[in-house]
Amino acid sequence: MHNSDDDLHEQSWENFQPDPSEPVPTQKMREHIEGHVGRPPVRTIAYRWVAAASVILLAAAGLRFWKTTEKPPVATVNTQKTQPPATAARRIITNNTSAVQLFFLPDGSKVRLSKGSSISFDSGRDARRDIALTGQAVFTVAPDKTRPFTVHSIDLAVTALGTVFGVDDTHSAFTTVLLYSGKVVVKKAATGARGFSDVYLTPGQQLTVDRNDLSVSIRMALPPQSAAAEKTPAVKQLMTFTRQPLTEIFNELHNTYHITINYDAAAVKNMDFTGTFNSEKESLESFLSTLCDLNELTLKKTKDKGFSIQPR
Repeated sequence: MHNSDDDLHEQSWENFQPDPSEPVPTQKMREHIEGHVGRPPVRTIAYRWVAAASVILLAAAGLRFWKTTEKPPVATVNTQKTQPPATAARRIITNNTSAVQLFFLPDGSKVRLSKGSSISFDSGRDARRDIALTGQAVFTVAPDKTRPFTVHSIDLAVTALGTVFGVDDTHSAFTTVLLYSGKVVVKKAATGARGFSDVYLTPGQQLTVDRNDLSVSIRMALPPQSAAAEKTPAVKQLMTFTRQPLTEIFNELHNTYHITINYDAAAVKNMDFTGTFNSEKESLESFLSTLCDLNELTLKKTKDKGFSIQPR
């Protein structure tokens, strides 16, 4: 340690008293001194690093909040209504004319429907052969051992596999069933406890069911030879076809009008027709000509006053 006149002893610092008469250092002087001596060191902070750290902390906090608030997966159930299997559309046919009409059913069976009568059935070709009848009709049933043909009328049901029979419920007090050929079984309708046992008819027999007490009576309405002759009832004026194969139409016209129609079965195998033939408004030749034009066939008359149908 050295002593200097310029230095102040420690004791001198302790005994120092400012002179009130001396002026107080100004701000300008203070700045001048700090400029020579230097400001005290100040710790600086890298604000970019602080911002990055803040983002990471916020992200971590958000992830933790999402995990704690996330709902567990919930099984979903398809509430859309399941459509039932498609079924054949129900078709209704009504004869509003004054004459008996001939209709062909999808299975090839024929119905001669009296005026004011109606039938309803499933329109699919392979549908059940259940026919609901209101009125009077004669049925020529196409054979099909796997599908019984049943006509439902008031208080009864008539079932056949391949035959010709008629049902008439137009009377207010009773219903009749007349068998022309083959064999049928007549059963009481499913409704009600009372009724009758199953009845099997033979050609020419007519069954009558009384609607009041459901009693049954059977009589021979047609001799056997007459019943056979009624397989094809009298010629009718109106024929209605629904997607009927041409082969069946030609055969029906042959049986009804007793004319010869020769045709190439292989050529018309997949052809059908939907429409009406009214013999009062057009000739048979005109109707056959229309069928041929629609299917690119040719029609020629034969020497026996019949017709020949061939592909063009």
